[in-house]
Amino acid sequence: MIGRRAAAASLAGLAVAAWSAACRSGRREGGDAAPDGSAVAPGDATRSALDAGPRLSERARAATEVAKVPGIAVATLRAGAVATTAAFGLADVEGGVPVTAATVFEAASLAKPVVAAAVLKLVETGALSLDADVGKLLPFPFAHPRHPRARVTPRMLLAHASSLKDDVALLKTPASPAQADLLARYVASPAHWYDEPPATRVAYANAGYAVLGALLERVARRPFDAYVRDAVLSPLGMGSARWRAVDVAPPWTLARPHRWSAARGAFDRLAPVDHALAAPVDLRATAADLAAFLAMLARGGRGPTPAAAACLAPATVALMLAPAYPALDGGTQRLGLYAITIDGRKLLGHEGEDEGASTAMVMDPTTRDAAVVLSNGDAFTSDDPVRARAIAAFVGSSVGDPG
Repeated sequence: MIGRRAAAASLAGLAVAAWSAACRSGRREGGDAAPDGSAVAPGDATRSALDAGPRLSERARAATEVAKVPGIAVATLRAGAVATTAAFGLADVEGGVPVTAATVFEAASLAKPVVAAAVLKLVETGALSLDADVGKLLPFPFAHPRHPRARVTPRMLLAHASSLKDDVALLKTPASPAQADLLARYVASPAHWYDEPPATRVAYANAGYAVLGALLERVARRPFDAYVRDAVLSPLGMGSARWRAVDVAPPWTLARPHRWSAARGAFDRLAPVDHALAAPVDLRATAADLAAFLAMLARGGRGPTPAAAACLAPATVALMLAPAYPALDGGTQRLGLYAITIDGRKLLGHEGEDEGASTAMVMDPTTRDAAVVLSNGDAFTSDDPVRARAIAAFVGSSVGDPG
């Protein structure tokens, strides 16, 4: 899923850990699917569907080779407008399928800012309060077992301050009808909560976003994916975005996840996995889809083009981008995003990692420059700092790049 390793507060510190090391600690869900094939080494990957200039082209090619990922898609924004999009390498090494602008990647935890926007849309309409007691809204019991009178609110869940913690094995559980009550069982266990009461620490938790998914369904009275589609994806023109691999259409546009085998010098091709607790990680999208989302944030809630409908009010976006609990973490965590520094540049963003997916998107809130990078390899979960740094450095250097 989405884990983070504790480390320095800057992506420059990725010499010792993955991008996720720059911000938090934890470990994520993932798709532990067995390999079903293998193919070419990263040096064999080919570029396709490119509209970027030579600088971005060469840096993207270098990133695929050093990170040992089969393919990469990138989109950059300048002053809130999409500047360049590019695609490199292979979406499926076994079939030799190239990455194109239409390739849909597993975005992993880049889903979290999208979920946050959907929650805030409900807040805008008055259907939900950020400080409501979530335990009074869900269809199953929800309270901290050791602090049952302490309310857990949507604001806490959005900012990872609920005191929930992750159980990697359960978070990896594949979706199935037999797991329909997994979340209720998960939050009922004292082992899945820190000892401290809510709002006393910030600790990254995928489980909190699974709770938010259930809350969205309850308040909106609609399936989670349908509500997020109508509230966020459709207004922004994110037409390829889906919440499960099985829903991607046409299916051959979906990039297959891969794991690099150093022993064989080639990729293991993995099967896509949909998870029982889907809200935190199961978003699939193109680089252009997520660029549209970044453009909305950069434009104060307006759509990515002048003709596009507004998604959120400017005040709502300002709330999303503001420090959520500065007394607890110095202002790092926002609502669905977090602050990060790359080469001295203060940015807001998120990363995503799964077995066979390494993704990131960042934005400079001052210049409104931004970048999103999607890959179908395991650089961030490899525990290889060189591979992880290649992806992180690429997204950081792409912010505002004219191509």
